[in-house]
Amino acid sequence: MKEVYEISRMITPSLADVSGMLSIPDTFGLFMDIASEHAEHLGCGYDVMRAKGLFWLTVKTKLQIDERPRMGEIITLRTWPEKPGTFRCVRSYELLRNGKRLICGKTEWAVFDFKENRVTSSAGIFPQELTFQNGTAYDEAFRRIPDDFSEIAPYASYTVRSTDIDVGHHMNNTSYIRALAGSHSCDDWAQLPFRKIEVHFRTPCYEGENITFQCRKQQNAVTYRLANSESTLFLAWMEF
Repeated sequence: MKEVYEISRMITPSLADVSGMLSIPDTFGLFMDIASEHAEHLGCGYDVMRAKGLFWLTVKTKLQIDERPRMGEIITLRTWPEKPGTFRCVRSYELLRNGKRLICGKTEWAVFDFKENRVTSSAGIFPQELTFQNGTAYDEAFRRIPDDFSEIAPYASYTVRSTDIDVGHHMNNTSYIRALAGSHSCDDWAQLPFRKIEVHFRTPCYEGENITFQCRKQQNAVTYRLANSESTLFLAWMEF
């Protein structure tokens, strides 16, 4: 049983954006996928959790991007679970090229109980033999993203499609990132070389719902709010 899980893969065309580099949405996707693979090896993957009436729920994710790999390059993905709390677990990630770390990040997870319809304790989820001695890939704490956009008009909207829906029957985490990325043009993104990104998932949304996008620009950062007619769905903070 490997407490630190590692795989290698190529940055294929489906993972690259207009710049020919790994896209931001697909960075989140790669980290989500390797977390799922590792959970299967640790005995707390989808089928095992589902049989217990449980589901891994993503709460927050943050990334630091020092360099994005280019299409055709071979990269190494590495992940490990940090020491879990009572109700929240954190997983670390690294993306490396020839041993050099290009991107690091971490995700805060919770265990959701379908029967009780609430977050439940993480006790007993991981194998007892895990030591959790690997520290964190990203020392910076999760931030508080203000949810006050009352004076800001939406600049875009998006209707949730069937292709955004995952096995949990709600919008997949990476679909929020992709929808947000698609709310700006290629030229816009070229002017915003983000180096730190943090996203908070607040409320699930479903196929057919209409999402509005609001944006607050600061000196060296941008914050975003994605909402439906009733509540905040997603908050993001991006520093460039």
